[in-house]
Amino acid sequence: MHPKLPPAEYTWETIRSKEFLSTARKIITASVPVGMNIVSVQHVRSSHYAAYRVSTEDGSWLVRIGLIAPEDSAAVDNSGFLGTSTTIPSGQKREKIVAEGYREFGGQVVAPSHYIDVDGLDILWIPLIKDNGIDIDAEGWAQALNSLTYFIPEESEAAVFTNRTKSMNRLERLPKEMALTLKREYDEKLSRFFDVSTRWSLVHGDAHALNAMNTGDGVILFDFDTVCWAPSVWDATHLINRAGKEKHASYSVDTLTTLLEVTPREVSAALELRRVAARISVEYSARGTQHPFVS
Repeated sequence: MHPKLPPAEYTWETIRSKEFLSTARKIITASVPVGMNIVSVQHVRSSHYAAYRVSTEDGSWLVRIGLIAPEDSAAVDNSGFLGTSTTIPSGQKREKIVAEGYREFGGQVVAPSHYIDVDGLDILWIPLIKDNGIDIDAEGWAQALNSLTYFIPEESEAAVFTNRTKSMNRLERLPKEMALTLKREYDEKLSRFFDVSTRWSLVHGDAHALNAMNTGDGVILFDFDTVCWAPSVWDATHLINRAGKEKHASYSVDTLTTLLEVTPREVSAALELRRVAARISVEYSARGTQHPFVS
């Protein structure tokens, strides 16, 4: 049995604060898989989730703590590119289910080993795998992302959580006239994109170097809370935006697009759509608005 914690009121702000560490230690102890003993807990970073490195007698783990919203415990309808939806719970529980599906069908992924909710918090245990410290090149990205195509359920069963969903959530908090203008522009770009690209697959949805690691034997992906059924070029545009910069310095746009087999027209259309989403995000952030489901 896990120890019962006293009732508490948490917010995203308290979870991400430095002062949360002492509380996090108690929460992690309360969430540890049965039979494991904790040796140490170290704060790693707080971005969307608060992340901790936990050493146990059985190995090392990355433990992420988030806040459970009412929608996380029920079926959710995250309308995406095709208007499809998912009955998989949102939040980190959903991420565990999706990642396990990818791994079962041959995807090069790190699947979380343990999920539990404790005292209204969303807690995910992810096994730590050693990164060899070498940046991921275009071939590594292509192999890792192409491995995801092994897991292709029916569209109606695909886990959908797209940029459009997040962008539309943000629009709800903007002045009405501005929101309508940006929504119209986004939908016009989306419509144009349909005319350009008809190849679809399950995509990672947030491909960048902090969501992947090079083990030396291949690139392994993780962080699956934005996996969606989308145009196949979607992951490529994440990487193209970062090509040649920092941890993405080891590949060029030309090499990447060749290996991922995407056309210049597809890339151009997808990047255009992303620019509108970025403008929505900028307007949203300028007003100091925070939304619990937006990372």
